[in-house]
Amino acid sequence: MTKGVLFLCTGNACRSQMAEGIARALLPPGVRSFSAGTNPKGVDTRAVQVMHELGLDISGHHSKTLDDASVGEFDLLITLCGDAAEHCSTTPGTKHEHWPIQDPAHASGSSEEVLAAFRRVRDELAERISTLAARLAPEPAFGVIGGSGFYELPGLTDARQVVVTTPFGDPSGPLVEGRLAGRRVVFLARHGEGHRLLPGEVNARANIYALKRAGVARLVSVSAVGSLREEIAPGDVVLPNQFIDRTVGRPSTFFGRGVVAHVSLADPVCPDLASSVAGAAREHGARVHPQGTYICIEGPQFSTRAESALSRSFGADVVGMTNLPEARLAREAELCYATLALPTDYDSWRPNDEVRVTDVLAILMANVARAKAILALAFASLAADDCPCQHALDTALLTRPDVIDAAARLRLHAVLARRLGGDVKVTPEAT
Repeated sequence: MTKGVLFLCTGNACRSQMAEGIARALLPPGVRSFSAGTNPKGVDTRAVQVMHELGLDISGHHSKTLDDASVGEFDLLITLCGDAAEHCSTTPGTKHEHWPIQDPAHASGSSEEVLAAFRRVRDELAERISTLAARLAPEPAFGVIGGSGFYELPGLTDARQVVVTTPFGDPSGPLVEGRLAGRRVVFLARHGEGHRLLPGEVNARANIYALKRAGVARLVSVSAVGSLREEIAPGDVVLPNQFIDRTVGRPSTFFGRGVVAHVSLADPVCPDLASSVAGAAREHGARVHPQGTYICIEGPQFSTRAESALSRSFGADVVGMTNLPEARLAREAELCYATLALPTDYDSWRPNDEVRVTDVLAILMANVARAKAILALAFASLAADDCPCQHALDTALLTRPDVIDAAARLRLHAVLARRLGGDVKVTPEAT
């Protein structure tokens, strides 16, 4: 995998600065992006302005020389001068590509005409870097979101932390990439290190977007739940196949702001993924409930007795606080999604039951140990084959691709790249 891309031009004022900003938004997490100039002149404010139009902030950038770059951290050098490639500086030991792009600072005319030249360069860079992102895409990964008590995934080899930013804010914490049972795996602790985030504070959009950017194709959400059925005992394993949403005010879509999509949630769980996890749970010796309905409440308080009874009357089998809008967003991001639900209690529907965190913790730790073993078994047997879940937008995107502007394409790149063919193409309406 490419570990770093260095963009080089003459002044490190316009082209390479814009390329660095776009690359940080589009290239896979863990691929470092840096820019430098052979004769640095300071960041051009017009480059800052046109990048801001796309929602990208490079106002904090400064001009650098090759001496400022740790050259060994980059294995791809892209020169951006408008002359022939042989006139550009290169760095020994790196792969070199030349993108002949004219310096917009040399454009003449009115201030608006010069800005238009900056936009043309910006948009050409966006298209080229979008294509580069597809080329550098990592091996598809299995993803794990760890819920309460599940803050790390032991057994990962070659593990490393990757800090990911998204257009929707920061995820709950850094991603942890590694290999488990021979498969590439990406892990994220839903509530952050030390369990810092309430269910309603979890930025589900950022979490799902970050995992998608990291190449996750199949995602297992591990979640502590309360049982709403006598036959589902604490310590059992449940693979819900339906959800009921009782949350309030949580952002539940990537779309809007000029892009409309309506994905189907009739069957919100990937049957193949859920079946594989259920099989692994049985192999581990757990008592498995291969389907059920998960009702998601806002929390952070546990249910009243009346609310618990109401949830049962809805037909729900388990109750939790985190799997929505997570499941909705996973479908929009074309991820195969399944929940490994681990009951810790009977909620409060039985006359003598009352949920207390202190009572839950002992069962929670045993459940987490079980979940880790189940995942290791599941990943060893799961196939990474294509799945209808990974084509959910084929029939869901209503907005015509030719009217989706460059800002939206950048904002939704991880979600829309496959559907739109991977490129950040700019339409006349966008400029």
